Amino acid sequence: MGNRASTAATTPTDTGTELWPPQLMPPAPSPPPSTPRLGTEIVTLLLRTQIEYYFSEDNLARNVHLKMQMDEEGWVSVHTIAGFPRVKRLTNDVVLILRSLQPSPTVEVEDGKMRRRGTWKKWLIRR
Repeated sequence: MGNRASTAATTPTDTGTELWPPQLMPPAPSPPPSTPRLGTEIVTLLLRTQIEYYFSEDNLARNVHLKMQMDEEGWVSVHTIAGFPRVKRLTNDVVLILRSLQPSPTVEVEDGKMRRRGTWKKWLIRR
């Protein structure tokens, strides 16, 4: 009987389904970048359309905030654009954002940055 008492002290339940002593579990993996629910092709098209609008003649004519984000060669970081609310609602995956702009006739991409293709000098703010 003494043997049974020592077993009860080392086992938390009588079901036998729990591990004793508790096993350490590896940490959960980091979540991947936000995966679009709409499907990558649709999100890619929506991203390209939205960002092409940001860099359109009409928008740049009145969007001082975007022009203030441009460096001396008209480049804007993808991280800046990824923080814009309409882009943020679609994805936080900067690789997907950059890839979506590859076929764009309006926006060019280079080294994690983007700018209006061709007429970027026109939109620089003198500082």
